[in-house]
Amino acid sequence: MTVAGNLQEIVEEALRTHGVPGASVAVFAEGELACAQAGVLNIETGVPVTPDSLFQVGSIAKAYTATAIMRLAERGELDLDAPLSRYLPELILADGPPADGVTVRRVLSHTSGLDGDYFLDTGEGNDCLARYVFACAALPMIARPGDYISYSNAGYVLLGRVIERLAGAPWEDAMRSLILDPLGADHTLLYPEDTPRFRAAIGHFSKGGTLKVSETAFMDRSGGPAGARMMASATDLVAFARIHLDGGAALLRPDSVAAMQEPQAPFPYYDFASHWGLGWMLFDYGGERLVGHDGSAMGQCATLRFSPRRNLAIAAAANSEDGKPFLKSVCATVLQSVAGIPAPDSAMPDESHQAPADLESYVGRYRNIGATLDIAATPSGLRATHVMDGFSRALFDVFEYDFKPMGEDRFRDAAQSTDLVFLSPDADGRPHYAHAGARLFKRSA
Repeated sequence: MTVAGNLQEIVEEALRTHGVPGASVAVFAEGELACAQAGVLNIETGVPVTPDSLFQVGSIAKAYTATAIMRLAERGELDLDAPLSRYLPELILADGPPADGVTVRRVLSHTSGLDGDYFLDTGEGNDCLARYVFACAALPMIARPGDYISYSNAGYVLLGRVIERLAGAPWEDAMRSLILDPLGADHTLLYPEDTPRFRAAIGHFSKGGTLKVSETAFMDRSGGPAGARMMASATDLVAFARIHLDGGAALLRPDSVAAMQEPQAPFPYYDFASHWGLGWMLFDYGGERLVGHDGSAMGQCATLRFSPRRNLAIAAAANSEDGKPFLKSVCATVLQSVAGIPAPDSAMPDESHQAPADLESYVGRYRNIGATLDIAATPSGLRATHVMDGFSRALFDVFEYDFKPMGEDRFRDAAQSTDLVFLSPDADGRPHYAHAGARLFKRSA
C-alpha cells in the first residue's frame, strides 16, 4: 500500500481487537507522512483522539536524553568514556563512590551495573535532580560495570543531571534548547502544567476486568530524563526519528548518529531487542535491522521504530496499560504492508532436549531495588511471582508466570511472551542472577 493507504482502517481494526480506548499512529515512508487516529482520549469525557493529540511516551524519552548527551559530547563538553563521577563528583552510591567503569557510555547502554527502578519523589523544584543524586546513597550496584545489560531508569536520571550541569538549566529547559526547539517539536511537552494547552490523553488501567481512568496523571518530576512525564504527538515522535534517519540533520553529526545505532551489548532473550545501542534498542526484525524504543507511563504506552536502510519510521501511542499488543499489531501490519517486512517468528528455538534435569538449582528469591522475583519449581518448569516494590506496587498487581524450559538456563512463558534467563552460576550450579523484564535480579535467598 501507499503510506496513507489503509492506515486508518488498520488502526481502527487493531483498536477494536485489543480494546484500547484511544490511539494515534504516524508513519513516514517513501518520502510521505501519514497519520491515523481512533478512539477517545478519556473514557469518562469521550473526547476523540485527533492528529495533534498528545500521549505519554514513557521511556522513549530516554532516546531524547541520549541525543542531548551526544550533542554535548560533540561540543567537547563531555567524554562518553569518562567516569560518570567526573560530571557528578558528589555521587555516592550505597556501595560507595561509583567505580571508574561506570562510564557515560555504559550508562547510555544500560551496562553500567547501576540498579534500575529507583523511583523517588524529590519535589517539584528545579533542584529535584540534584536532590536525587544525593539520594542515590540508597542505590546499590546490581552488577559489575560492563558485565551485563540491566535496564536502569536511575542511570538516565543521573544523565539528566549531567545535562543540567553542563547546560546550566533545568533538564526540561535544556532539552527544549538542545532538542525540541531545533526540531520544531511544538507538540511535545515536558512540564505537566503545559497540558491544558493541548488535547492530551489520560491513562487507563484495567482493574478487575474493568477499564478505569488513572487516578494519577504523572509520575514524579525527578524521573523526567528517564521518561516519567514527557508527552508527544505521534507526528512529533516521527519527526524525532527522522533526525536519526537523516544522518543527524541539524542536530547531530552523522558519526554520532551511527554511534548511537552501534550495538554495545547483546540482549539475553529471543523475543526482544537483539542489542542495546547508545540510547536506542536495536531489533533483528524479520531479517531487518530496526532501531527504536518503547515506553509506558501511568496507563499509557508508546512505540517508536525506524529503519535507516529503508528511510522509514513508525510511531504509535495508546492510552491503556494493556496497549502493547495493539502497538505490536499495528507496527507489524504497517511494516508488512508498506515495506514488505514480515514479522519475525517469536518462537524460541526448540532446545527442550537441553533442559536442565534439576530445576531446584533455580529456586529462590531474587531481588533488585524495584521488585522481588520468587522462583518455585513445578512439574513442568518454573513458576515466578513478580512483586513490585515502592511506587509501582500501588499501580500494578502481582504478576505470575509459568515458565517452560527452553534450553540450558533459559525459560519462557509463551502465553505472556516473557523470557527468563539465569546467569553466573556458582560452584554448585546455583545462578547468581535471574534476568527478566530487561532487568537483573540478584539472588537473595
